[in-house]
Amino acid sequence: MDTRLKPKNKITVIKRDGSFQIYDEKKIFSAVDEASLKVSGKKLDSATKFLIRDKIEILLSGKYQQEPAFLPKLENSGNVVHVEAIQDCVEEAMMPFAPIGVCKEYILYREHRKKKRGAAVYDVTKIPDDVVTPWGEVGYVTFKRTYARQVDGRPSNETESFRETILLVLNAVQVQLGVPFTVDELRRAYFYMMSLKGLVSGRFLWQLGTETVERFGIMSLQNCAFVTIDEAIKPFLFTFDSLMLGTGVGVSVQREHVSKLPKVCFNGGVAIDVRRMDTNDADFIVPDKRKGWVALLEKVLIAFFETGESFTYSTVLIRNKGAPIKGFGGTASGAEDLCIGIRNIANILQSRQGGTLTSVDCLDIVNIIGSIVVAGNIRRSALIAIGDYNDIAFLTAKRWDLGNIPNWRAMSNNSVVCHDTTNLPAEFWDGYTGKGEPYGLINLKLARQCGRLIDGDKYKDLAVDGCNPCAEQNLCSYETCCLCEIFLPNIDTYQELCDVGEILYRICKHSLALKCHNKRTEAIVHNNMRMGIGMTGYMQASPKQQEWLKDFYVHIRQYDLDYSKKHGFSQERGYNCEFQVNFDGSWDSNTTVVSFPCSYPESTVLAADTSAVEQLEYMVKLNTNYSDNAVSCTVYYRLHELESIKKWLAANYTNKLKSCSFLLHSDHGFQQAPYEEISKELYDEMKAKSIPITA
Repeated sequence: MDTRLKPKNKITVIKRDGSFQIYDEKKIFSAVDEASLKVSGKKLDSATKFLIRDKIEILLSGKYQQEPAFLPKLENSGNVVHVEAIQDCVEEAMMPFAPIGVCKEYILYREHRKKKRGAAVYDVTKIPDDVVTPWGEVGYVTFKRTYARQVDGRPSNETESFRETILLVLNAVQVQLGVPFTVDELRRAYFYMMSLKGLVSGRFLWQLGTETVERFGIMSLQNCAFVTIDEAIKPFLFTFDSLMLGTGVGVSVQREHVSKLPKVCFNGGVAIDVRRMDTNDADFIVPDKRKGWVALLEKVLIAFFETGESFTYSTVLIRNKGAPIKGFGGTASGAEDLCIGIRNIANILQSRQGGTLTSVDCLDIVNIIGSIVVAGNIRRSALIAIGDYNDIAFLTAKRWDLGNIPNWRAMSNNSVVCHDTTNLPAEFWDGYTGKGEPYGLINLKLARQCGRLIDGDKYKDLAVDGCNPCAEQNLCSYETCCLCEIFLPNIDTYQELCDVGEILYRICKHSLALKCHNKRTEAIVHNNMRMGIGMTGYMQASPKQQEWLKDFYVHIRQYDLDYSKKHGFSQERGYNCEFQVNFDGSWDSNTTVVSFPCSYPESTVLAADTSAVEQLEYMVKLNTNYSDNAVSCTVYYRLHELESIKKWLAANYTNKLKSCSFLLHSDHGFQQAPYEEISKELYDEMKAKSIPITA
């Protein structure tokens, strides 16, 4: 090689196995010469190599990465670049100078080497255990309680560590999802997740790598779903099935949908009887599996809407209460809660024989389904019920001050579809005065008209019918979506934000390409490929970090276009614990409420210091600059602010707000509110009594 062919800049190469070395261009031209020898029987001349070398230098200058936090300090190290980026530059640099046959041979050489490496899965356990996760007061507890899996061979009270979970996730994204990560990308993903800069959803932490993903595909990993109650059977089965798989569900009981349901059978004026008979000769013996429970509900609905015939069922096959559940973890609830729920649903249907179901009937059936799922596993049902703003029966369905409100109605948050708040009746606002639970607002018209407010009608979403339980993800009926989260205050640079976002995006994208046991859902998901990349900690982030979001949104949308085109597609710790208190004051022993003392940086904007209108303005700002879905936020308000809220909504809601929910700052009627402001003295007292749960 000509002596002039010497690298001008020091370059550190990140290899495919994650190791590092100083760039050596001799290896590049060895491969180029091999391609030339195969085509012409001779090596490229020095002049051509010199031209290619200079072009590579120019191209590489645009590929240098910011030095990763986990990069070893190599002697004489310089700019950092991945080996794949180098080879891309070589390929591009050869085109103007080398014979076309040699260029083609070099490309074929790369493809051959890639196939030779095959689908080899990188052993992620080689990634060093050198990241300390910055847990807050509640993070580790949430992980261990909800997402840490039982490990075979360990005591029943010992679940996997966070590192073990992340390694399982990174192994599964290769094996189950087929994400073509390089070793360096896997290491960066590990670093970001362990450092809580970004994280896949809890569903992924809980399920990736398990047989459940192989069996159910999409639904095993989806956070949210939505369905309209416009048929007598399928929407209720979809809700039950989704909740049983751990997916939160939004349900529309608007009259335009419920009115499509047929009449409940009343053949000959005879009441339909669904009776439990725990013998082996019952009409239907409930299998001890998720599908068995759903099948029992299906038989009930068929009896009331199609055949009009009574039947008996048996639960002799269902495991006893307390038996371990292998597939999803936790313990079995036994048959009692299922039978109670089926009896309650049958009672509602019996009361409507010969007539039609109302929106509140459908609301009750969905909530009863949710109560069965809560009792039946360690998961908690997430439900939102969406009704009409002028449906008075729906608006008063959670007015516990009126009495006779069944406990199961606590299972769903309720919202109404409305695009002009001046049309809201007094019954809607009654819930805001402490007489009942405040209902949220869904501006479905605006959600269909635009994505980010700043983009106008550039990204319309006309087919959406509702939203997920948090009301921030717009969805079509029978559609699901997956989520991931970026912890904005933990991001150091805009470049890091983009890298974290791209890695999480790719994991979500490939999960959406999985098959689904529900083919209707599979078709919709594969068509829309809908995901949510959430931003946690917006109010704790600096103004500079907040400003990144506007450009990041544009970046990740373009990345989506490019990528899609390319790929075609239980120790006591001193915390106060008590059972959940129901509407009627009774205790629900299926759910334990734990109090955690939490503090935030002094710069954090608190609800106590922010008016309801200011909180709404923050939502609009985020919806303008980043979120193309709605912004999931509960606005805390005081009674004296109601008029200003109404005035602001009248002026801004129609064109600026896709959804919102409200809660009285105090005196809201909840004995166990999810967030409660406390004094510094009480915080210090609770903190002194508790031991942080971080390991």
